[in-house]
Amino acid sequence: MQVDSVNFLNLLNGDVQYVVPRWQRRYCWGETEITRLVEDLLVVAEAKPGTIHFGGTLLTFPEGSAAGVVTPWRVVDGQQRLTTVSILLACIAEQLGPEGHIGEWSRDRIRQRRLLNPDVPESRRRKLRLQDADEDEYRAGLEGSCTGPGAVAQAWRMARKLLATRDAGALFEGIQRLRVVSISLEMHEEPQQIFESLNATGRPLTESEKVKNWLLIGLPEEEQLRLYDECWRKIEKALDAEHNSERIDTFLRDLLRWRTGDMHGARHVYENFRRWAMHEGQADDRPALLEELTRLASVYGVIAIGPHSDRATERELRHLRTLGIDVHRPLTLRLFDDVDSTGTPEAQVALTKSLAMVGAWLTRLVLANESTTGLNKAFVALARRDGPAQDVAPDEYWVEQINRLRNQQIGVPDDDAVRAGMHARKAYGGSATRATFAVLAELMEAEHREEATPRDRLTVEHVMPSKLTEAWRQYLGEDAQAFHAEYVNKLANLSLSGDGTNARLGARQFAEKRELYRNSPIGMTRRIADEVEWNEETLGRRADDLNESILARWPWAATTGPTDATSDRTGSAGVLRWRLSDGDWHDESTAAAMVL
Repeated sequence: MQVDSVNFLNLLNGDVQYVVPRWQRRYCWGETEITRLVEDLLVVAEAKPGTIHFGGTLLTFPEGSAAGVVTPWRVVDGQQRLTTVSILLACIAEQLGPEGHIGEWSRDRIRQRRLLNPDVPESRRRKLRLQDADEDEYRAGLEGSCTGPGAVAQAWRMARKLLATRDAGALFEGIQRLRVVSISLEMHEEPQQIFESLNATGRPLTESEKVKNWLLIGLPEEEQLRLYDECWRKIEKALDAEHNSERIDTFLRDLLRWRTGDMHGARHVYENFRRWAMHEGQADDRPALLEELTRLASVYGVIAIGPHSDRATERELRHLRTLGIDVHRPLTLRLFDDVDSTGTPEAQVALTKSLAMVGAWLTRLVLANESTTGLNKAFVALARRDGPAQDVAPDEYWVEQINRLRNQQIGVPDDDAVRAGMHARKAYGGSATRATFAVLAELMEAEHREEATPRDRLTVEHVMPSKLTEAWRQYLGEDAQAFHAEYVNKLANLSLSGDGTNARLGARQFAEKRELYRNSPIGMTRRIADEVEWNEETLGRRADDLNESILARWPWAATTGPTDATSDRTGSAGVLRWRLSDGDWHDESTAAAMVL
């Protein structure tokens, strides 16, 4: 290991190339970090001669046995600063133009001596080589373009914006005073030993970035490239995480919850993942482990983002996504994995029914206005169950497992609890709006099928406006204030509108709104026009209608036999019947274990 305090510009001197390996995380600095670095460099430029700015650590090791004029080094730590300063140098050169100078430095000298290696093959021409999309955006920036969705393209735009209002000469002086501690490893030294200290002075690595590094680092170069292209990039694509790894963190967290039965948090995914892999003996074959992660990530992507190829399954998943309660995913991932291992059409049908069961459970809890505390643990515990025997239908097995939950707070609310909650629950504001949209959109699609209005064109709209206007105050009468406060955010006062209808409706009187509702393509909204007045009686009737539609779409067990007077939702002494969505009714003989 060789450690030196080096002027940053000298790092880029001579025929060298710094390569960001594919097991490294991508460039992720944003406006805050870039602006802070620029301001620091401008401050040090104005300080007395000899003042320097310490820019952290650059940790590198040789790139295998690569031979040639250019010396390549793999960057273990320091990518963010190396990339940002290179972009700033390029922008300074742009601002100088063909005739400008900063002392002895011209545009061409900065580019040819500190950004490029002239007269070498294209693959070694740039002194900095990033990975994949980052590399494409970096190269485009050097050529004068800064288009693209990634953080590197944004850094180019930010750097050019900052240089437009700051002195390029002063910034270049600050870069000349920038020093780093350069740590160069020898070929025989193990980079895994310093893995835990990556980016110690910059933005911390995300948990999934640590997992990626652990899976790939130390493998032969060809194996790293293959696994990165064939596995990790597929994981990023499946989870729409090519520029933000948060969804990969969540996937790994839910995978660990399923496989271990423990309530692992997203903040400690790497530590728990590595411990689990080592305990299960999978750390000895990291390529196989990465391939398995790729398969499961594609499944998780369908669950979280969609779409699923089976129409009925996608319908249930879409409702769960829109509802916005994601604690079910450890169990849902396990249910999908069970289907993959079976591969039969019957298993696919059972999966759809099981997803309908999960959707009914969560929807009823929300609409009954009951606490969801404990759902996390419940779904993790369910995911760890052994699963049904071969002669037991999976959907029936999972319904029984849910009904065996003894925690009254997370048991499945019965029809009466849902009806009561619907009348009491605030259905608009914060997460309540999202759940309301999910329920109303699903009811609309159940009614209209292929002719349903696309969800992205719909919004939740108040019939009686959210803000009590003078016209509505007169319309509602002397108890207007109390009536408005009681009903304005109840589900009965809410409906769906689209195609700009919401903006046109605004706070108009009910008589005016009726005429617009009459032409709505949405049945539940159009039926509001059948009401003559908008009062307590009307709202009660509409609440009852919505209740029945909801209970028909998300049915659960019903009591068909005698019940004990002291029983509650944790148990009953009668014979119970249940069904999923529009499926057949089933008798449940072990009624004492059912949650009503």
